[in-house]
Amino acid sequence: MTVQTLPSILRDPPWLRADRPAELPAVEVAAIATAEAIDWPAPLLARLQARWVRTPASASDAFGFPQQLQLSAEGAQRLLAGQPLQAGDTQADYAWISCVMESPPDAQLALWNSFDRWHFSDLRHGEDILEVLARFGPEALPGALGMLATHAGKGPRVALMIDSPRLVDRMTGLARRASVHRGNAERWLAKFPRTTLCRALPQAFAAAPDAPRDQARHAIRWLAERGQSAQVLAVAAEYGDAMVAATEELLALDPLFMLPARIPRLPKFLQTAKLRPPRLRDGGAAMPAASIEAIATMLMLGQPDAPYPGLAQVREACTEASLAEFAWDLYEAWAVAGSPSADRWAFRTLGLLGDDETIARLAPLIEKWASDYTTRPRSDAAMEVAAVIASDRALALLDHQARKGCHRKVQQQAAAMLARVAEARGLTVDELSDRLVPGLGLDAPGSFVVDYGARNFPLRFDEDLQPFVRDAKGVRKKGLPRPQKGDDEALARAASERVKWLTKEARALAQQQKQRLERAMVLRRRWPAPAWRRLFLEHPLVRLLTARLAWGVFDGDHCVDVLRIAEDWSLADARDAHYTLADDAVVGIAHPLEMGERLRPMLQLFAEYEIAQPFAQLGRRTFELSPQERRALVLDRWEGKVGSPAGLHALAKWMWQYGESAHDGTVGSFLRPASGDLVATLQCDPGIPLRADLPAPAQALRGVRLFRLDESGRTPAEIGALDPVAASEILLEIESLISPGAGQ
Repeated sequence: MTVQTLPSILRDPPWLRADRPAELPAVEVAAIATAEAIDWPAPLLARLQARWVRTPASASDAFGFPQQLQLSAEGAQRLLAGQPLQAGDTQADYAWISCVMESPPDAQLALWNSFDRWHFSDLRHGEDILEVLARFGPEALPGALGMLATHAGKGPRVALMIDSPRLVDRMTGLARRASVHRGNAERWLAKFPRTTLCRALPQAFAAAPDAPRDQARHAIRWLAERGQSAQVLAVAAEYGDAMVAATEELLALDPLFMLPARIPRLPKFLQTAKLRPPRLRDGGAAMPAASIEAIATMLMLGQPDAPYPGLAQVREACTEASLAEFAWDLYEAWAVAGSPSADRWAFRTLGLLGDDETIARLAPLIEKWASDYTTRPRSDAAMEVAAVIASDRALALLDHQARKGCHRKVQQQAAAMLARVAEARGLTVDELSDRLVPGLGLDAPGSFVVDYGARNFPLRFDEDLQPFVRDAKGVRKKGLPRPQKGDDEALARAASERVKWLTKEARALAQQQKQRLERAMVLRRRWPAPAWRRLFLEHPLVRLLTARLAWGVFDGDHCVDVLRIAEDWSLADARDAHYTLADDAVVGIAHPLEMGERLRPMLQLFAEYEIAQPFAQLGRRTFELSPQERRALVLDRWEGKVGSPAGLHALAKWMWQYGESAHDGTVGSFLRPASGDLVATLQCDPGIPLRADLPAPAQALRGVRLFRLDESGRTPAEIGALDPVAASEILLEIESLISPGAGQ
């Protein structure tokens, strides 16, 4: 290999160049003060203020404070006098934010602003913080800002309503370094650009190199790149000509020279001789040690989702497989060295340079790490890797963890990453999941044939997507026919291995797709006819499940036709007559309550043709709300009845999600998407451990409530706001808790 064959970034790394641009000038100025404000959506403020009442604590001390706060007499007296708590005034390890509303009115503000942020627990995703802000306005900002500073990602809706220079450092840091919370931080910067710039500009041109300076420079460039150049320069002008000149120099800087003042040193565990080197696409030559060190330096300079720009040249010049091997060796060297937190970039490299083989290696590790709270952060980091790779296999892994992860936080983390990828592609999470179904190679010519050379057998799949063949008499064989004299042994052996692999992969795929299709029916998802054909009728495996379902053609919420897929892959209606689907039609999996008079003839057709369904559709149990229940705010027909802990865990694997856990790791609430913008909540006592393998007592069910999610937050809604399908499904799901075996 000659130096000339290397990409330019490796021939002459910018941080080693003698002609690299001079350090940006220092401009020492005091930050311009900006006012703090709460940007309330009017409906939300009105709702919160209207419902503010002091809620008595279930157990109070002698001064009227919740016992959960464990206040000393001196601490209680200080708060009642409007003074902040001091060290030793409370012995509480944790307290719900609702304790503020349960305390004496004259002490609430002082308690909120002085209680240790790390010991406050927010059960309602920012709703409690909003209630305090609505009650006290800007006077409550110290406590709110403390919560946002110490609880990463807590209440992003809250942060987006607070215009404060005290949030700038937090948001520029998250925008530069974070992965999951980066989007919310960037939205905050875009919403409050003047506040950001008034603090970031003096930081960006401070003389001393540090993390805040680096973060500020990236935030300024980020705003300018998104159409805010004029405002960047306008705020710079308020600091004088020197600031304008320095800012213009920053904005004009080549991204390759956006370097920290001190280039990081390579760690001791990085020994180039022990790493499989990246190889050039052109000729396959291995990278020399100096180039490997330069690549490692670039990896250290980058941030999650924001790699150093020069890395793109390396990815273009080297083979994907060799880069993935190099990344895996680097990760293993880091792990052997004790996984030092200062070098987490070595783990993140798996996302920047990894491939589907990386995902295959990480999948079992994620399951292992997620099962133990001490290693759960490692599983989160591995899922971030999958989100960065973003291949179909990587996203399928995230989709699996979002639905089947062993812990609620794992599920939430995976769901957040999927949502981020979907948003970047202009899709919903469900639409993204539609596109992640693997074909297992069955879209290739001849893939449905078991080839023995002299003989071959058509490969078929049953309602569980299990492959099988039939003998000459049409009888289903338990396995493949034994090779006979005249068969090609190599072909027969390869066919056997392929069918074994297909059996394993299709079994897992069938379970996943059955649940996906059932969820689509329950959530009343719809597809335009062209997309439906592509995603369901033309997919080599999904079509096999599609043909076992009854599909509806919809005009809004009204089902105007019901159809099935015939044996020749044409369409037939409930009378078994040929059906032509219009290109502008809208299609969905028909729920029995949507079919009306077409349900009975379709049931008869499926029975006559002996079509086994992948889940209970046509014969599904249905329920109705009573007139009284429709007018109620609480659906309490199960009040006090006993539900099984195993059943509640099963709900969380289905349509429901775990609510917030208490300090002892138990969960007493579950949430479920319902009709439109409605969310249903189910309460149970005394709560179940999040870990399904831990013993749990039987649970007393406490009813279902509905909330509408809108710009005013969570507004209670009457049970009658549910559409008939959602109401029936919620009733079915909870009935299954009381009567095991009565569910899907």
